[in-house]
Amino acid sequence: MLLNLMLPTSGSISYFGKSLFTHREEILQRINTSSGYARLPWRLTAWENLDVYGYLYQVRDHRQKIKDLARRFEADDLLPVPFQDLSAGQMTRIMLIKAFLNDPDVLLLDEPTASLDPDMRRVFVIIF
Repeated sequence: MLLNLMLPTSGSISYFGKSLFTHREEILQRINTSSGYARLPWRLTAWENLDVYGYLYQVRDHRQKIKDLARRFEADDLLPVPFQDLSAGQMTRIMLIKAFLNDPDVLLLDEPTASLDPDMRRVFVIIF
């Protein structure tokens, strides 16, 4: 419901003083999400998946932003790899890059460090 994937049976959801129901597109440009269990299209490379999201989020110079975030999450070498060939921890890193891609004002996280090794969890805490 917080991402407008399901409609509430009662009540309302607002971000930034605006109804998610009536200002959906505007609000969704300012929020993002990451889950340790969500997946991107398998056959696309990590780069191709992130490139699509950069375009959808209308991120200015999104390809450079992907490179910068990949460097911060130590994922440069993962970008040319098909998503299906990544380990669970590598997938989590790519999902976190996707989550930070549009510089969200609100970031909804569901076990964002699932499958990350302890060193990468520290990197995430420093970034976050």
